[in-house]
Amino acid sequence: MIVISSPQAKEAEKIIKNKSQKEGARLRIVGKDIKINKKLKIKLLGAYQIINANVALAVINALRGCGVKISAQAIKKGLSNTRWPARCEVISERPLVVIDGAQNAASAAALKKAVRDNFRYNKLILVLGVCSDKDIAGIAEELSGLADKVILTKSSNPRAAGPQMLSGYFSGRDKYITDSVREAKKKAESVAGRNDLILVTGSLFVAGEYRYAYGKSN
Repeated sequence: MIVISSPQAKEAEKIIKNKSQKEGARLRIVGKDIKINKKLKIKLLGAYQIINANVALAVINALRGCGVKISAQAIKKGLSNTRWPARCEVISERPLVVIDGAQNAASAAALKKAVRDNFRYNKLILVLGVCSDKDIAGIAEELSGLADKVILTKSSNPRAAGPQMLSGYFSGRDKYITDSVREAKKKAESVAGRNDLILVTGSLFVAGEYRYAYGKSN
């Protein structure tokens, strides 16, 4: 039995390693036991997506070792055609509108890096809504320095944190409070210039509602 894992924080890696040992499985970690292939051709943005693709490739190679037949052509086609809605997804241009989920500090940090690595823009308008049971402080700490203007909102999910709860984490920023994602969308479009970037993130419910408001259902 083989367990394939992406790179993990020390505590998480220790838990995975202990569980693998208990189950009699051999743990292989991408980036440590398995070399990362950075030349993989994928359409998904973000360095973390390259790591995800390498994990998928490592799993495929493990399956091949067990006798499962998967052609090189199928692997290439699968990687190049993979789409992941609401994951660093560009849904509009001029201004750029990018949607993603960031529900903890680590994913917010990864998103921040992806934005800085992949997009050029004048100002960044952050549209943010977070569920009340998530790491609001950690998310805000990672993203506050990225934003020139902040639009705080909430999804229709009953677990959504009220936008006023988020306000204190963005002191000193131009910020707006909205009661719905549709209202946030309208406000973002009114304050963004053609060369700006509107980044919609936090809860995947917020990302999904914003995406749906653009008429994108898949």
